[in-house]
Amino acid sequence: MKKTLIMATILVGVMFLTTGCISMQTGNSGNSKIADMDSAEAYVVGTTTLASVQDEIGATQLIFEKEDGATKYVWQSEEGSVSAFGLPFVGGVNHETDRHTLALTFDAKDILIAKSFKTGDYQDPDVAKMHNQLMKNFIGN
Repeated sequence: MKKTLIMATILVGVMFLTTGCISMQTGNSGNSKIADMDSAEAYVVGTTTLASVQDEIGATQLIFEKEDGATKYVWQSEEGSVSAFGLPFVGGVNHETDRHTLALTFDAKDILIAKSFKTGDYQDPDVAKMHNQLMKNFIGN
């Protein structure tokens, strides 16, 4: 009887350790109006102004001055989740990012000259470059 109880306890412990699964939502960040967008069709190259975009979706802090005198504005909304599964220290980790990125470039007269709208795990190249530079400055390299 004692051996059976010990074996049952060991079996339950092994099952508990091998079937671990953790899931965590990392939440929403960024512009909620961008999160609801499906495309950038409302913004017309040659017609749309910076003021009209800012009236509609608000301002952004992601602003990049270009060498040709144009200015690129990037709005983002991001929701992420992380899940871990499998044996402790052996299992896998899955990170998913649902990001909406709207990048609009305006000329010196604040008229739209280029636009881009991407979803998924995409990051705008100028934003990625800025993040990399901030990380280098933070760690001192």
